[in-house]
Amino acid sequence: AMGRVAPRAILDALAAGFTSYSQGRVSVPPIQTLGQPPLGRFSGDSKGDGQACIKSAYEEGGEVFVAKVASGGGGNNSGLVLVFSQRTFAPLAVLLDGGLLTELRTAAAGIARDAPLKCRLVLPLFDPTE
Repeated sequence: AMGRVAPRAILDALAAGFTSYSQGRVSVPPIQTLGQPPLGRFSGDSKGDGQACIKSAYEEGGEVFVAKVASGGGGNNSGLVLVFSQRTFAPLAVLLDGGLLTELRTAAAGIARDAPLKCRLVLPLFDPTE
């Protein structure tokens, strides 16, 4: 079972990841995007805005590598993250988050690392008291 994570810990982890990336220690292959031209739409995509993106990355010398699939269209969003060990190559976690992790990462990345948190996050994943 996963415990609660303090917002500051998430911001610190994001800052460390951006630092590693800017120092060239992170491998981020090109994004694979499905559901865009020249191919046709997904079969259930009547609005023409459906898309799925597959992203992956790892940090040199890190413990894990990850692959993320984010999909959405017509007002529906979904997603999952697969976490693997860099040492054994075994899967460590499958996070069926429905797109929540993408939304949280995007929001947290927009906050300056040293900016004070001016709001309390009301999500089970976070402990706003820490």
